[in-house]
This record gives sequence, structure tokens and C-alpha cells, in this order.
Amino acid sequence: MEINAADRAFNVFTVVSRHTDLQTYTGNLKFQAQECDRLGFTGMLFFVGNDTPIDPWLAAAQVAADTTRLSPFIALNPVYMHPFSAARAIATLSYLYQRRVYINLIAGASLAAHDALGDVGADHQCRYARLLEYTRCVRSLLSSRRPHSFTGQYYQLKDLQLPLFLPEALQPGFFVSGHSARAQEVAGALGCDQVAMISPQLENPLGRGGVYLGMVTKASVTDAWREAHRLFLTDEIGQQVVAYSMKYTDAQWKNHLYQQTHATDVADGYWIAPFENGRADCPYVVQDHRSMAGMVARLVRQGTTSFIIDLPEESEQLVEIAQVFTLARALLSTSEDDLSPIRNKGGKHD
Repeated sequence: MEINAADRAFNVFTVVSRHTDLQTYTGNLKFQAQECDRLGFTGMLFFVGNDTPIDPWLAAAQVAADTTRLSPFIALNPVYMHPFSAARAIATLSYLYQRRVYINLIAGASLAAHDALGDVGADHQCRYARLLEYTRCVRSLLSSRRPHSFTGQYYQLKDLQLPLFLPEALQPGFFVSGHSARAQEVAGALGCDQVAMISPQLENPLGRGGVYLGMVTKASVTDAWREAHRLFLTDEIGQQVVAYSMKYTDAQWKNHLYQQTHATDVADGYWIAPFENGRADCPYVVQDHRSMAGMVARLVRQGTTSFIIDLPEESEQLVEIAQVFTLARALLSTSEDDLSPIRNKGGKHD
């Protein structure tokens, strides 16, 4: 949903459900996509990685075919795709379904994934340098009507041209994921928004751009917490897997998030348990509709332009989340309110 309120416009994306039963994956994906389309969400984010069961480009094409407005929002990592292939895939999706594609630029994966792919020797700094070159190549291929050449440290293109040319209205929207200073530099060099996870104080750490969080919300906070604990059970094996995985990552966002599992100085509603149990890659916020809408309105007033909302495996929360953004739009159309988050003395919810 692209919401316009009080001269402020922002997008709301959901993420593809982490549904693990491949026998029912296709049906669940279609249901979630059509619900997101019906409720007016901007798009749906598709993950990429060695452990992603379904190719994100093929899944995005299927979702585009099953919906009328929903935009594919696809994670793109240079290690998996040549710039020409990425540009052609973006152009094809946009042309076939006549809607804008959004791209979530990812610099790296787990160290084990890089090793398995033979992508060795590139440290954190090098991967972001490669991402910058990569994105410049993709953008140039999508925007040029003439053959394009590029000579860089990581990519060399000579007189390369896409057979499809996208008009300005269908040019993709790019986001850079990451919390590091290097991620911020790349986003600045590309002139695109950076995405960061919501902080323990329920703030956008960047103060602007995109914010990534999960939401569990109901009409009352008691019902919201009851639903949260039903959806995300304690999983000791999941906790062990997360702890083990921390030995094989140099991702600053993941290390930072893992350190928050025992934090106590957090705002009311901030919940790290889904990540701690291996069920999410971001913090969740658990609040009633009105409190959640107040948080959204405050973040928009401060400069947030996109929300990427993580979902539990069950998609029933979509309707509740849509209600939150409807309330937030109403708040943004009124005068400034005191929308500061309430601080909680304990980091765990009983």
C-alpha cells in the first residue's frame, strides 16, 4: 500500500511467509499474495540464499500472475546472478506484468554459503564494493537505449544492451540492506534508500528510508501477546541453531541483533524471541492496533518512507496489520500527537 497522508507518502511491503511445508507452499504463497493485493500492500519481498527452497524470481513471476497490483520485491545478491541476467529478469517482470519491481540489494550471505559457492577471498568491504559496481551495471543496462560498456574491479561489460527498454514509470526501486557504515556509503553513492531493523527503542536507526520489523497486533495488547506466544513457541533446538550460526557470519546486523537477546532497556512491545528461536531475521513488535499505529505515524513523521513487515507462517495477521496502517493514515492527517514509545524495564515479556 502506498499511503499518502498529510503530504507524506510511504510504502508497506510484506515478506513471503517462511512456510516450510513444500507440499502446501504454492497454495499458501498464492493465498498470501492475493490477500496482500486485496488489502493494498505495495509488494512482497522474496528472499535469496542457499537455503531458499524456491527461486525468488520464479516465485515472484507466479505471484505477479496471480495478482493485479502487487509489486515483486526481490532480494538480489551479486554472488547468485550476473548483472545482465538480473537486469533482464527485472525488465521481463516489469514488461510482462506492467508494474514496478523493487530490489533489495544484499552484499553477502553466511560465510558457509560463500564457501560452498566458491566465493572466497571477498571480505565485508570488498563485498560492498562489488555490490556498488554490480548495481551500477544493472541500472545502466535498464536505463540505456544504447550498448553499454563498463570496466571495474569486479565487472567488465562491453557493448552490452538489453532488448527491452523500460520507461521511467517502470524503472525499479532499489534498497540497500545493512547497518554498517559501508552499507550507508553504498546507499548514498547509489542515491537509494537504506533498510535497517527497528531498534529496541522502536526507532528507525537511520531516521529515514526503510525499516524492517515483524508485527503481531490485535485490538487489545493482551490479545496481541496471547497471539504472539501462540505463533512463536519457544524452540530450544532453534535457539541452538541460531547460536551455532553466529560462529559463521560476519554480518554486523546479525551480530548486533543477537546481542539484543538479553537486552533489558527496550520499549514496550519490542520482542526478540522470534529471531532467538530461529523463526525470523528481525525483531518483532507486539502491540494493540492503536499503539502500533502511533508508532508507524511517529516513524513516518521522522522520515521513514518504507516499512518491510515480517510475517509468521500463518497469514491471518495481514488483516490486522492493514488496520494498523489505516489508523496510522488517520493519525498522520491530524495534528502532532505525543507518539513517543513507552519504555519497558524488562527485555522479556512474561
